[in-house]
Amino acid sequence: AAEGLSVVSAFEAECHVYGKVGDGEYEPANFDGLFSIAGLDRQYDIWKSAVHTLRDMGVGVTQICKEGGPAQYELNLRHAPAMKSVDDYLTMKEVIRYMTRQAGWIVTFMPKPYAHLFGNGLHVHLSLWDLDGKKDMSAGEGDEPLSDLGRWFTGGCLAHAAAITAVVRVALRSSRLRRRFPRWASRPASAKPTPTLRRRTGKRRSCRWCGARWGPGFPAPIPRWGRS
Repeated sequence: AAEGLSVVSAFEAECHVYGKVGDGEYEPANFDGLFSIAGLDRQYDIWKSAVHTLRDMGVGVTQICKEGGPAQYELNLRHAPAMKSVDDYLTMKEVIRYMTRQAGWIVTFMPKPYAHLFGNGLHVHLSLWDLDGKKDMSAGEGDEPLSDLGRWFTGGCLAHAAAITAVVRVALRSSRLRRRFPRWASRPASAKPTPTLRRRTGKRRSCRWCGARWGPGFPAPIPRWGRS
C-alpha cells in the first residue's frame, strides 16, 4: 500500500471425489478422462449446488472442470483482494466437503491421496494493481506479458523460491510429490474449446511450486504467478 499497489489473487484448487467401499477403503467416484462431459455430468448436482451456495456467500466461481485423474476436479475462484481470496478458498473447501458428504461421497484436497493416482495441485494467481483496483500494474502491453513491475515481482518470487517452498510444502506428502525447482514460464493459455462450466482464454504466466499445500496458520502459498 505504501508503494501505491495492492495484491490481487485467486485460488485454483484440485480435488478428488471418492466413495467408501469397505473398512477404510475408498475408490474414485468415476474414471472419466480429462475435460470429459461425462466427468462433469456424473457429479453435476454437487457442483451446481456448490456454485450457487458459494455465490450466495459472495464467493465467485469462474470454472469447474474435470481433471486428468479418476474423479479429479479443478475449481477456479474469482480473483479478489489477497485476504478475501484466502477466505474464499477456505470457504470453498468447506462448502465442497459439505456438499459431497450430503451426496454420499468424500472429497479430498490432499496433495497425493494415493501413490498410484494423480496428485492434487493448488495454484495461486497473483497480480499487482493500483490501490483503486482499476488497473493491473503487472501486465505488459501488446505481446509483452509483463510490465517492468511484473518482471521485478516475478524475480522476487524466484529469488526467494527456497524460503517459499519451505512454507508451502508443509506436509511430507507434498515434499514427496515432486522434487523440482520452481520455474518461470510465459505462454498463451489454450484456446481449444473444452467441456467445462466456463472456458478460459487469454495469457498465462506462471511460477510454480509443485505439491504446494496450505491451511489455517500458514501464509498463503505462491505456486503460480500471473493472470489467466
